[in-house]
Amino acid sequence: MGLGHDSHNAWSCLLRGVGAAALCTSALYSEAQASQSATFAVSLVLPAVDFKEFDCPTGLNFEGKPGVAYEAQLKDLGYAPENIEKIMSGYVTGEIAPATANVLIHRGRLDGAAVNAFARPLTTIRPPIKYNVGGRAIGFNLNDKKENGPTAFEDPETHESGVDNQFVRATGCIRGQTATYPSYPTEWEYPWTFANQSVTWIITVSAESFSQDGPASVSFKRSIDRAYKDANGKIRSHSTFRLDTDPQWHGEFQGFIKDGVFESSAPTDLRMKGDPLWLWQFYLAKARLRLDLRKSHEQIAGIVGGYQPFADIYGGFGEGGVLAEQNGTDLPLFYRAMSEMADHDPDPVTKQNRSISIAYRIEAVPAFAVSIAEANQMSSNKASSADQAAPTFNRQ
Repeated sequence: MGLGHDSHNAWSCLLRGVGAAALCTSALYSEAQASQSATFAVSLVLPAVDFKEFDCPTGLNFEGKPGVAYEAQLKDLGYAPENIEKIMSGYVTGEIAPATANVLIHRGRLDGAAVNAFARPLTTIRPPIKYNVGGRAIGFNLNDKKENGPTAFEDPETHESGVDNQFVRATGCIRGQTATYPSYPTEWEYPWTFANQSVTWIITVSAESFSQDGPASVSFKRSIDRAYKDANGKIRSHSTFRLDTDPQWHGEFQGFIKDGVFESSAPTDLRMKGDPLWLWQFYLAKARLRLDLRKSHEQIAGIVGGYQPFADIYGGFGEGGVLAEQNGTDLPLFYRAMSEMADHDPDPVTKQNRSISIAYRIEAVPAFAVSIAEANQMSSNKASSADQAAPTFNRQ
Protein backbone atom coordinates (compact mmCIF):
# COMPACT_ATOMS: atom_id res chain seq x y z
CA MET A 1 0.00 0.00 0.00
CA GLY A 2 1.56 3.27 -1.10
CA LEU A 3 0.94 6.35 1.00
CA GLY A 4 1.70 10.02 0.63
CA HIS A 5 4.04 11.67 3.10
CA ASP A 6 2.06 14.47 4.73
CA SER A 7 -0.62 14.70 7.42
CA HIS A 8 -3.38 15.34 4.88
CA ASN A 9 -2.68 11.98 3.25
CA ALA A 10 -2.72 10.27 6.65
CA TRP A 11 -6.16 11.68 7.47
CA SER A 12 -7.43 10.80 3.98
CA CYS A 13 -6.31 7.24 4.56
CA LEU A 14 -8.05 7.02 7.93
CA LEU A 15 -11.24 8.56 6.59
CA ARG A 16 -11.71 5.78 4.05
CA GLY A 17 -13.58 3.77 6.66
CA VAL A 18 -13.47 2.63 10.27
CA GLY A 19 -12.19 -0.77 9.24
CA ALA A 20 -9.25 0.78 7.38
CA ALA A 21 -7.90 2.59 10.44
CA ALA A 22 -5.75 -0.26 11.72
CA LEU A 23 -4.37 -0.93 8.25
CA CYS A 24 -3.54 2.74 7.67
CA THR A 25 -2.00 3.22 11.11
CA SER A 26 0.21 0.17 10.62
CA ALA A 27 1.38 1.38 7.22
CA LEU A 28 2.10 4.90 8.46
CA TYR A 29 4.07 3.56 11.44
CA SER A 30 6.08 1.24 9.20
CA GLU A 31 6.80 4.09 6.80
CA ALA A 32 8.02 6.37 9.57
CA GLN A 33 10.28 3.67 11.02
CA ALA A 34 11.78 2.47 7.77
CA SER A 35 11.77 4.77 4.74
CA GLN A 36 9.62 7.24 2.89
CA SER A 37 7.26 5.91 0.28
CA ALA A 38 4.93 8.06 -1.80
CA THR A 39 2.44 7.08 -4.46
CA PHE A 40 1.40 9.06 -7.53
CA ALA A 41 -1.08 8.70 -10.40
CA VAL A 42 0.38 9.49 -13.80
CA SER A 43 -1.37 12.49 -15.31
CA LEU A 44 0.61 12.92 -18.52
CA VAL A 45 2.98 10.99 -20.80
CA LEU A 46 3.90 12.79 -24.00
CA PRO A 47 6.94 12.79 -26.30
CA ALA A 48 9.67 15.08 -25.02
CA VAL A 49 10.06 17.44 -27.96
CA ASP A 50 11.13 21.06 -28.15
CA PHE A 51 11.04 22.27 -31.75
CA LYS A 52 13.26 25.08 -32.93
CA GLU A 53 13.25 26.47 -36.47
CA PHE A 54 16.89 25.54 -37.04
CA ASP A 55 15.93 21.87 -36.58
CA CYS A 56 14.21 21.97 -39.98
CA PRO A 57 15.99 24.62 -42.07
CA THR A 58 14.15 23.65 -45.26
CA GLY A 59 10.75 23.63 -43.60
CA LEU A 60 8.27 20.95 -42.58
CA ASN A 61 7.30 17.91 -44.60
CA PHE A 62 4.55 18.87 -47.08
CA GLU A 63 4.56 22.34 -45.44
CA GLY A 64 2.67 20.71 -42.57
CA LYS A 65 -0.52 20.76 -44.66
CA PRO A 66 -2.50 17.58 -45.42
CA GLY A 67 -3.88 19.01 -48.66
CA VAL A 68 -0.38 19.63 -50.00
CA ALA A 69 0.59 16.05 -49.13
CA TYR A 70 -2.46 14.55 -50.83
CA GLU A 71 -2.01 16.52 -54.05
CA ALA A 72 1.69 15.59 -54.23
CA GLN A 73 1.00 11.91 -53.66
CA LEU A 74 -1.83 11.77 -56.19
CA LYS A 75 0.48 13.37 -58.73
CA ASP A 76 3.16 10.76 -57.97
CA LEU A 77 0.54 8.04 -58.53
CA GLY A 78 -0.06 9.37 -62.06
CA TYR A 79 -3.37 11.14 -61.60
CA ALA A 80 -3.98 13.85 -64.20
CA PRO A 81 -4.24 17.43 -62.90
CA GLU A 82 -7.95 17.64 -63.68
CA ASN A 83 -8.59 14.39 -61.79
CA ILE A 84 -6.59 15.61 -58.80
CA GLU A 85 -8.64 18.80 -58.78
CA LYS A 86 -11.87 16.79 -58.91
CA ILE A 87 -10.77 14.48 -56.08
CA MET A 88 -9.56 17.34 -53.90
CA SER A 89 -12.79 19.27 -54.43
CA GLY A 90 -14.25 16.84 -51.91
CA TYR A 91 -11.59 17.69 -49.33
CA VAL A 92 -11.98 20.25 -46.60
CA THR A 93 -9.95 19.93 -43.40
CA GLY A 94 -12.05 17.96 -40.96
CA GLU A 95 -14.80 17.28 -43.54
CA ILE A 96 -14.06 14.89 -46.40
CA ALA A 97 -16.47 13.55 -49.00
CA PRO A 98 -16.72 9.72 -49.00
CA ALA A 99 -15.43 9.36 -52.58
CA THR A 100 -12.42 11.55 -51.79
CA ALA A 101 -11.73 9.70 -48.55
CA ASN A 102 -11.79 6.38 -50.41
CA VAL A 103 -9.09 7.57 -52.83
CA LEU A 104 -6.94 8.99 -50.04
CA ILE A 105 -7.25 5.83 -47.96
CA HIS A 106 -6.24 3.62 -50.88
CA ARG A 107 -3.21 5.55 -52.03
CA GLY A 108 -0.96 2.54 -51.47
CA ARG A 109 -0.04 0.26 -54.37
CA LEU A 110 0.76 -3.45 -54.15
CA ASP A 111 1.32 -5.44 -57.34
CA GLY A 112 -0.43 -2.65 -59.20
CA ALA A 113 -3.57 -2.75 -57.07
CA ALA A 114 -4.75 0.03 -54.76
CA VAL A 115 -4.44 -0.91 -51.09
CA ASN A 116 -5.14 0.74 -47.74
CA ALA A 117 -2.18 3.07 -47.14
CA PHE A 118 -2.73 3.13 -43.38
CA ALA A 119 -2.69 -0.65 -43.04
CA ARG A 120 0.31 -0.94 -45.43
CA PRO A 121 2.17 2.37 -45.14
CA LEU A 122 5.26 1.19 -47.03
CA THR A 123 3.21 0.58 -50.18
CA THR A 124 2.97 4.32 -50.81
CA ILE A 125 5.47 6.04 -53.06
CA ARG A 126 8.35 7.27 -50.93
CA PRO A 127 8.40 11.07 -50.86
CA PRO A 128 11.52 13.10 -50.09
CA ILE A 129 11.59 13.09 -46.28
CA LYS A 130 12.81 16.06 -44.29
CA TYR A 131 14.49 14.90 -41.10
CA ASN A 132 15.39 16.93 -38.02
CA VAL A 133 19.01 18.01 -38.51
CA GLY A 134 19.41 19.85 -35.20
CA GLY A 135 21.87 18.85 -32.51
CA ARG A 136 19.55 18.95 -29.48
CA ALA A 137 17.15 16.34 -28.14
CA ILE A 138 15.83 15.50 -24.69
CA GLY A 139 16.56 11.99 -23.50
CA PHE A 140 19.30 9.62 -22.41
CA ASN A 141 22.46 8.05 -23.71
CA LEU A 142 20.88 4.62 -24.03
CA ASN A 143 23.82 2.80 -25.61
CA ASP A 144 26.53 4.45 -23.46
CA LYS A 145 28.38 5.61 -26.56
CA LYS A 146 29.65 9.18 -26.72
CA GLU A 147 28.74 9.90 -30.33
CA ASN A 148 30.00 13.11 -31.90
CA GLY A 149 29.36 14.70 -35.23
CA PRO A 150 26.33 15.95 -37.17
CA THR A 151 24.04 13.09 -36.07
CA ALA A 152 24.82 13.38 -32.34
CA PHE A 153 22.34 14.86 -29.90
CA GLU A 154 22.95 16.80 -26.69
CA ASP A 155 20.20 17.12 -24.09
CA PRO A 156 19.46 20.88 -23.77
CA GLU A 157 18.37 20.44 -20.14
CA THR A 158 21.08 18.15 -18.71
CA HIS A 159 23.75 18.75 -21.41
CA GLU A 160 24.39 15.01 -21.57
CA SER A 161 26.07 14.11 -24.88
CA GLY A 162 25.40 11.10 -27.07
CA VAL A 163 21.66 11.24 -26.39
CA ASP A 164 19.66 8.62 -28.29
CA ASN A 165 16.33 9.99 -29.54
CA GLN A 166 15.84 8.94 -33.13
CA PHE A 167 12.12 9.60 -32.81
CA VAL A 168 12.92 13.31 -32.74
CA ARG A 169 15.30 12.84 -35.67
CA ALA A 170 12.64 11.00 -37.69
CA THR A 171 9.55 13.04 -36.87
CA GLY A 172 10.88 16.46 -35.86
CA CYS A 173 9.81 18.01 -39.17
CA ILE A 174 6.30 16.53 -39.19
CA ARG A 175 3.88 19.18 -37.96
CA GLY A 176 1.55 17.01 -35.92
CA GLN A 177 4.44 15.29 -34.16
CA THR A 178 6.37 18.25 -32.89
CA ALA A 179 5.90 21.32 -30.73
CA THR A 180 7.86 23.92 -28.81
CA TYR A 181 7.88 23.15 -25.09
CA PRO A 182 5.85 23.71 -22.91
CA SER A 183 3.37 22.93 -25.70
CA TYR A 184 2.98 19.29 -26.73
CA PRO A 185 2.49 17.56 -30.08
CA THR A 186 -1.11 17.99 -31.19
CA GLU A 187 -1.51 14.36 -32.23
CA TRP A 188 -0.50 13.11 -28.78
CA GLU A 189 -2.17 15.61 -26.50
CA TYR A 190 -5.80 14.58 -26.91
CA PRO A 191 -5.86 11.42 -24.71
CA TRP A 192 -4.39 13.33 -21.78
CA THR A 193 -6.01 16.76 -22.24
CA PHE A 194 -9.52 16.10 -23.51
CA ALA A 195 -10.33 12.50 -22.56
CA ASN A 196 -10.35 10.41 -19.42
CA GLN A 197 -7.87 7.60 -19.89
CA SER A 198 -9.23 4.07 -19.79
CA VAL A 199 -6.25 3.02 -17.69
CA THR A 200 -4.21 4.67 -14.94
CA TRP A 201 -0.54 4.17 -14.21
CA ILE A 202 0.68 4.28 -10.63
CA ILE A 203 4.19 5.34 -9.58
CA THR A 204 5.61 4.56 -6.15
CA VAL A 205 8.84 6.23 -5.01
CA SER A 206 10.70 4.70 -2.08
CA ALA A 207 13.78 6.12 -0.36
CA GLU A 208 15.28 6.72 3.06
CA SER A 209 14.60 10.41 2.52
CA PHE A 210 13.34 12.51 -0.36
CA SER A 211 15.21 15.54 0.93
CA GLN A 212 18.62 13.88 1.29
CA ASP A 213 20.91 12.25 -1.24
CA GLY A 214 20.86 8.47 -1.28
CA PRO A 215 19.61 5.30 -2.97
CA ALA A 216 15.98 5.06 -4.07
CA SER A 217 13.65 2.99 -6.20
CA VAL A 218 10.72 3.84 -8.43
CA SER A 219 8.08 1.32 -9.45
CA PHE A 220 5.41 1.54 -12.14
CA LYS A 221 2.19 -0.45 -11.88
CA ARG A 222 -1.20 -0.35 -13.51
CA SER A 223 -4.48 0.37 -11.79
CA ILE A 224 -7.78 -1.18 -12.79
CA ASP A 225 -9.46 2.15 -12.04
CA ARG A 226 -9.82 5.15 -14.32
CA ALA A 227 -8.42 8.53 -13.32
CA TYR A 228 -10.92 11.37 -13.28
CA LYS A 229 -10.40 15.08 -13.68
CA ASP A 230 -11.03 18.04 -11.44
CA ALA A 231 -12.80 21.30 -12.31
CA ASN A 232 -9.63 22.59 -13.99
CA GLY A 233 -9.40 19.64 -16.36
CA LYS A 234 -6.44 18.15 -14.49
CA ILE A 235 -6.15 14.65 -13.09
CA ARG A 236 -7.64 14.72 -9.60
CA SER A 237 -5.09 14.43 -6.79
CA HIS A 238 -5.31 12.19 -3.72
CA SER A 239 -7.63 9.66 -5.34
CA THR A 240 -7.45 5.99 -4.38
CA PHE A 241 -6.66 3.34 -6.99
CA ARG A 242 -6.77 -0.45 -6.94
CA LEU A 243 -3.66 -2.13 -8.35
CA ASP A 244 -3.86 -4.61 -11.21
CA THR A 245 -2.66 -8.09 -10.25
CA ASP A 246 -1.34 -8.84 -13.77
CA PRO A 247 2.46 -8.93 -13.34
CA GLN A 248 3.28 -8.07 -16.96
CA TRP A 249 2.30 -4.39 -16.51
CA HIS A 250 5.26 -3.32 -14.45
CA GLY A 251 8.57 -1.51 -14.31
CA GLU A 252 11.14 -1.14 -11.54
CA PHE A 253 13.93 1.44 -11.56
CA GLN A 254 16.82 1.45 -9.11
CA GLY A 255 18.88 4.59 -8.71
CA PHE A 256 19.80 7.55 -6.55
CA ILE A 257 18.33 10.82 -5.38
CA LYS A 258 20.65 13.79 -5.67
CA ASP A 259 19.49 17.32 -4.85
CA GLY A 260 15.88 16.14 -4.92
CA VAL A 261 16.08 14.51 -8.35
CA PHE A 262 15.91 10.75 -8.89
CA GLU A 263 18.11 9.28 -11.64
CA SER A 264 18.03 5.60 -12.52
CA SER A 265 21.40 3.89 -12.35
CA ALA A 266 20.79 0.98 -14.73
CA PRO A 267 18.50 0.27 -17.68
CA THR A 268 15.34 -1.78 -17.20
CA ASP A 269 12.30 -2.74 -19.23
CA LEU A 270 9.05 -0.83 -18.70
CA ARG A 271 5.84 -2.39 -19.95
CA MET A 272 2.49 -0.72 -19.26
CA LYS A 273 -0.97 -1.21 -20.69
CA GLY A 274 -2.13 1.76 -22.68
CA ASP A 275 -5.41 3.00 -24.07
CA PRO A 276 -6.72 0.49 -26.66
CA LEU A 277 -7.84 3.34 -28.93
CA TRP A 278 -4.52 5.16 -28.76
CA LEU A 279 -1.44 3.21 -27.66
CA TRP A 280 -2.49 -0.26 -26.62
CA GLN A 281 0.88 -1.15 -25.13
CA PHE A 282 3.60 1.15 -23.80
CA TYR A 283 6.84 -0.83 -23.90
CA LEU A 284 10.30 0.68 -23.47
CA ALA A 285 13.36 -1.56 -23.61
CA LYS A 286 16.53 -0.52 -21.76
CA ALA A 287 14.56 2.33 -20.19
CA ARG A 288 16.05 5.14 -18.11
CA LEU A 289 14.22 7.50 -15.76
CA ARG A 290 14.76 10.94 -14.25
CA LEU A 291 12.19 12.40 -11.80
CA ASP A 292 12.14 15.73 -9.99
CA LEU A 293 10.79 15.05 -6.47
CA ARG A 294 11.27 18.53 -5.03
CA LYS A 295 7.54 19.38 -5.21
CA SER A 296 6.25 15.88 -4.54
CA HIS A 297 3.44 17.23 -2.33
CA GLU A 298 1.97 18.74 -5.53
CA GLN A 299 3.33 16.60 -8.38
CA ILE A 300 6.43 14.90 -9.70
CA ALA A 301 7.74 15.39 -13.22
CA GLY A 302 10.56 14.08 -15.33
CA ILE A 303 11.72 12.12 -18.35
CA VAL A 304 11.48 8.42 -19.16
CA GLY A 305 13.19 7.10 -22.26
CA GLY A 306 14.15 3.89 -23.99
CA TYR A 307 13.68 1.91 -27.19
CA GLN A 308 10.05 1.54 -28.29
CA PRO A 309 8.64 -0.61 -31.13
CA PHE A 310 7.72 1.94 -33.77
CA ALA A 311 4.79 -0.23 -34.89
CA ASP A 312 3.28 0.33 -31.42
CA ILE A 313 3.72 4.09 -31.79
CA TYR A 314 2.13 4.06 -35.24
CA GLY A 315 -0.79 1.75 -34.39
CA GLY A 316 -3.11 4.21 -32.69
CA PHE A 317 -2.52 6.85 -35.35
CA GLY A 318 -2.93 4.42 -38.24
CA GLU A 319 -6.34 3.36 -36.97
CA GLY A 320 -7.46 6.98 -37.21
CA GLY A 321 -6.94 7.04 -40.96
CA VAL A 322 -7.54 10.23 -42.91
CA LEU A 323 -9.04 12.07 -39.95
CA ALA A 324 -5.87 11.43 -37.93
CA GLU A 325 -3.87 13.23 -40.61
CA GLN A 326 -5.69 16.52 -40.31
CA ASN A 327 -3.29 17.98 -37.74
CA GLY A 328 -0.38 17.66 -40.13
CA THR A 329 0.91 14.09 -39.81
CA ASP A 330 1.05 12.24 -43.12
CA LEU A 331 0.75 8.75 -41.67
CA PRO A 332 2.59 6.68 -44.32
CA LEU A 333 5.45 9.19 -44.16
CA PHE A 334 5.35 9.04 -40.35
CA TYR A 335 5.72 5.25 -40.39
CA ARG A 336 8.41 5.28 -43.08
CA ALA A 337 10.46 7.93 -41.28
CA MET A 338 10.46 5.90 -38.05
CA SER A 339 11.33 2.70 -39.89
CA GLU A 340 14.31 4.36 -41.57
CA MET A 341 15.59 5.90 -38.34
CA ALA A 342 14.91 2.92 -36.05
CA ASP A 343 18.04 2.06 -34.06
CA HIS A 344 17.31 -1.04 -31.96
CA ASP A 345 16.09 -4.65 -32.10
CA PRO A 346 16.88 -5.83 -35.65
CA ASP A 347 14.57 -8.39 -37.21
CA PRO A 348 16.54 -11.67 -37.42
CA VAL A 349 15.55 -12.17 -41.06
CA THR A 350 15.29 -8.73 -42.64
CA LYS A 351 17.78 -7.02 -40.28
CA GLN A 352 15.38 -4.06 -40.15
CA ASN A 353 15.43 -2.42 -36.71
CA ARG A 354 12.01 -2.67 -35.11
CA SER A 355 12.39 -0.17 -32.26
CA ILE A 356 13.30 3.48 -32.10
CA SER A 357 14.90 5.49 -29.30
CA ILE A 358 12.49 7.97 -27.75
CA ALA A 359 11.94 10.03 -24.61
CA TYR A 360 8.70 11.06 -22.90
CA ARG A 361 7.84 13.79 -20.45
CA ILE A 362 5.95 12.31 -17.53
CA GLU A 363 3.95 14.00 -14.78
CA ALA A 364 2.08 12.50 -11.82
CA VAL A 365 0.00 13.76 -8.90
CA PRO A 366 -0.22 12.43 -5.32
CA ALA A 367 -2.49 9.42 -4.95
CA PHE A 368 -3.18 6.32 -2.90
CA ALA A 369 -2.88 2.73 -4.07
CA VAL A 370 -4.27 -0.43 -2.53
CA SER A 371 -4.45 -4.04 -3.57
CA ILE A 372 -7.79 -5.42 -4.69
CA ALA A 373 -7.90 -7.54 -1.53
CA GLU A 374 -7.32 -4.47 0.66
CA ALA A 375 -10.03 -2.55 -1.19
CA ASN A 376 -12.49 -5.39 -0.75
CA GLN A 377 -11.66 -5.62 2.96
CA MET A 378 -12.16 -1.89 3.40
CA SER A 379 -15.54 -2.05 1.65
CA SER A 380 -16.57 -5.01 3.81
CA ASN A 381 -15.54 -3.28 7.03
CA LYS A 382 -17.28 -0.07 6.01
CA ALA A 383 -20.50 -1.94 5.22
CA SER A 384 -20.27 -3.83 8.49
CA SER A 385 -19.80 -0.58 10.43
CA ALA A 386 -22.78 0.99 8.66
CA ASP A 387 -24.96 -1.99 9.53
CA GLN A 388 -23.96 -1.80 13.17
CA ALA A 389 -24.75 1.92 13.32
CA ALA A 390 -28.12 1.63 11.57
CA PRO A 391 -31.14 2.44 13.80
CA THR A 392 -33.68 -0.27 14.64
CA PHE A 393 -37.44 0.24 14.68
CA ASN A 394 -39.98 -1.43 16.88
CA ARG A 395 -42.82 -2.26 14.52
CA GLN A 396 -46.17 -2.89 16.21
